[in-house]
Amino acid sequence: MKYHFEGCDLRYELELMCCHFFPGEKPVTEDDGKGLIKVERRPSSYAVTISKNGVCAFAECGFESFGDRLSQKRAESRAFKTAFYKAARGVTDISVPWGTLTGIRPSKPIEKLLTKYGREETERILENEYFTKPEKIRLGIETAEATLKARAEKRENGVSIYIGIPFCPTRCRYCSFVSQSIASAGALLSPYLDKLCEEIALRGKTVESLSLSPETLYIGGGTPAVLSGEEITRLFKAVDGAFSIDAFREITFEAGRPDCITEEKLKALAAFGKNIRISVNPQSLSDEVLKEAGRPHTAADYSKALSLVRDAGFENINSDVIAGLKGDTPESFEKTVSGLIEAEVPSITVHALCLKRAAFEKDFGEAAGVAAKMVNIAAEALYAAGYKPYYLYRQRNTAGNLENVGWAKKGGECLYNIYMMEDVETVLACGAGSVSKLHGAGGDRRVPNFKFPHEYLSNPLKDEEVFTSVLS
Repeated sequence: MKYHFEGCDLRYELELMCCHFFPGEKPVTEDDGKGLIKVERRPSSYAVTISKNGVCAFAECGFESFGDRLSQKRAESRAFKTAFYKAARGVTDISVPWGTLTGIRPSKPIEKLLTKYGREETERILENEYFTKPEKIRLGIETAEATLKARAEKRENGVSIYIGIPFCPTRCRYCSFVSQSIASAGALLSPYLDKLCEEIALRGKTVESLSLSPETLYIGGGTPAVLSGEEITRLFKAVDGAFSIDAFREITFEAGRPDCITEEKLKALAAFGKNIRISVNPQSLSDEVLKEAGRPHTAADYSKALSLVRDAGFENINSDVIAGLKGDTPESFEKTVSGLIEAEVPSITVHALCLKRAAFEKDFGEAAGVAAKMVNIAAEALYAAGYKPYYLYRQRNTAGNLENVGWAKKGGECLYNIYMMEDVETVLACGAGSVSKLHGAGGDRRVPNFKFPHEYLSNPLKDEEVFTSVLS
């Protein structure tokens, strides 16, 4: 779609709205023959005209004037989105369940509305002013309520720790995360662990010097279960030396692929406590879908891994599934979700497939429709089984602009996921590809580590002053 701005520059907001209404089409400045979007900023309103397939629609929405720049920007952004939504509805019959709630965290503005107005008025505002559908209103409000509860119960001067293990036994075909296969980068794992333990010790000094209180620890990947039992022990000893394992309210070990989980590794984990939250992620319980996705394990391997975890004394278990994998159908996806519910997994995370850039234009439309049905199937089944949503987020290039949602039975929520996604507290991140999110007297700041293991190994660790300048 060709776009034209008059008196404004809203490229980012435009891309978000186009992702909703014109999936697979990128806004460009040249005529691409697909249609035209004209955006005009007037003294106290935004006017949007959209022409597509011989149909033209116009809409205008006003905004208030504010003294501070941030409030003004938010007011204008909302006015633009509202005008765009109304104009786009005039040229397309696409349903947009979230309405004008765009961005990575649609529950964030809902949290503010709840705090200011309460649930009943928030529901009215979301329906009438943000054009949000009832099922997404419920999802957004319940997620926001979980965040408000987490904020109220967090420790003073709390801090969360993330440790990244960006290695996998093999790379899945759909993967868009930073990770290296053991086949191509296995030689880096041992020196990587050396440097990672060094960084953990440094972040321990940060926590001690600033009198921060460790709350949650998340060891993610990649596939952390690629580590041997000895390596897991070494990693946890480094954590214990830097922060004290007993200090954490919650510890998550995202073991990952079922075929990587062994009695030896679970025994090593159990030495540091049976309350560790373990993620065993099948992604699907269809062997055909798993084979197509390049995951060399079966549904039976998942059941075996689940039994091993429980036999080792762990009960706080999460399992991830992906809606929209190639070869999957709404029917087979429903069997996957039902299988996890029947296995009585305390928390289940439903991800919408994030399409690779190269496949974006080609696969978007078909994948979006199928994934949307799957996400709705999962929500209905999980609600019926007593699960509630506790965090959600979206990624760019997600099929259908759908959301990833964490569902849990009472007590099965992952605090780290809420803290990290909703900016509840500072997250200090260790390892390649990880990003620290700092919230302190010095403002808010993101501190990224080097992206790939070889870059992480060949460059110095972040200086202490980077963290203390913000958090002091």
